[in-house]
Amino acid sequence: MRLHYISNLPADLRGGGYSLRNAAAFEALSEAFGARYRGPFTFPPGGVAKLISASRRRLGLHGTFHHFAPGRLSALARAVRRSQALEADLVFFNGFTPWIHTVPEGPYIAWNDCSFHDYVRIYHDPARFDPLDLARIESREAQWLRGARAVILRSRHFADRTITQYELDPARVFSLRNFSTMAPPKADTYSGAPLFLFMSTHFVGKNGPVVLDAFARLRARYPQARLAVVGDIPAAGQRSTSKSVDWIGFLDPRDPAQDTRKRELLASAAMLVHPTSFDTNPAVLVEAAYFGCPAISTRAFAIPEIIEHGKTGWLVNDPRDADALAARMVWALEATHPYFEMRRAARNRALERMTLSRFKADLTKIVAGCNYGSASTPGTSVRPNSPEKVDI
Repeated sequence: MRLHYISNLPADLRGGGYSLRNAAAFEALSEAFGARYRGPFTFPPGGVAKLISASRRRLGLHGTFHHFAPGRLSALARAVRRSQALEADLVFFNGFTPWIHTVPEGPYIAWNDCSFHDYVRIYHDPARFDPLDLARIESREAQWLRGARAVILRSRHFADRTITQYELDPARVFSLRNFSTMAPPKADTYSGAPLFLFMSTHFVGKNGPVVLDAFARLRARYPQARLAVVGDIPAAGQRSTSKSVDWIGFLDPRDPAQDTRKRELLASAAMLVHPTSFDTNPAVLVEAAYFGCPAISTRAFAIPEIIEHGKTGWLVNDPRDADALAARMVWALEATHPYFEMRRAARNRALERMTLSRFKADLTKIVAGCNYGSASTPGTSVRPNSPEKVDI
């Protein structure tokens, strides 16, 4: 079987969560089916669409979502078709929206974190955009997904939402558990240090200022506590000057020294504090759990699929409630026996359900279980190269 994997990312890119998931999915399909990577396919310049949107805003009108303007989507589809990437028994798309004008003649599968409907409402203010333009994209995406042999999402939460939003056939929609490409340590080596972590790619969007507020309340009771801020950090003049806060910045997993530093932080932290306001299914929660580090996060998005409230971590209803965050941080330093039980439960759950090997096996089983009916073998099922049985 010829399986082509289509992506807008370079195959060897490993710089962040989205690119790591792209690489992991292709690796799984390559190992099982001999998939061929086709891409990266990137949008042509969209200056005209962007100019039109900006002009509308200057006139007091809603802007358009120019990144997915019809002309750009069609140009991308033509580029994919010219490359002969669609000439395969099965096409597997990384992502949804960029490809909604790209329709193969044969069967195709698509996978993503969430629908465009959810994406624009999580990461943008939909009130800033022309409702008709958003409806155009959502309608086309729904039509495109209805034509797919299988639609795969990285959580049950967003799978169910996408089914409802786009009136998809539930039998063709699948969900996968979250995972990380980070290798889990052999054991939880936490030594009891009062260190808390905040790791994010968007300091404000993940409520970093609220975490600083909660940490200040914690230090009023435990002055020896420390906070390490990893990832996106504000400009020097906007940071806390407290010596108890370490502003570390981004740690590149491709750099052995920086990767080791991240692993050391996860191993030595009492808790990861992640009260995010816009997210889908953060892999950093899984990474922390590998090390036995529980997390305090938000009761929203697909996060409850990762954290079992009160058992493997804590969920707060309001991610901007500094008192609620501080109370859970205090708990981690005071509830000795329950806290270490939580560490064990968090690590066990992650290692049983949310590993890279489990993800690969589950993805392979979904693809292998669909009937594709290629010209050479009409109506037959695709079989992975490995004969091993895979259980989801």
